[in-house]
Amino acid sequence: MIFLVLYSRYKSGVLAAVIMANIPFALIGSVIAMWIAGVTLSVASMVGFITLAGIATRNGILKVSHYINLCKFEGQTFGRQ
Repeated sequence: MIFLVLYSRYKSGVLAAVIMANIPFALIGSVIAMWIAGVTLSVASMVGFITLAGIATRNGILKVSHYINLCKFEGQTFGRQ
């Protein structure tokens, strides 16, 4: 459902996929950090995973929106330069 909302907002499957790809990377990083720290999985850490997924999504949306605004209003090109 979230992918469809992002797709309808940006009219691009690639941008929606880039934003959604942040979630597994963030969760993998947090699992590795828990493993290194020797922390066990608890209810509090699961709530933290949910929060982390939301923050990763929000940051992806903000970055893509900022770059689109740069392209629109400041003449930047989208892609490699």
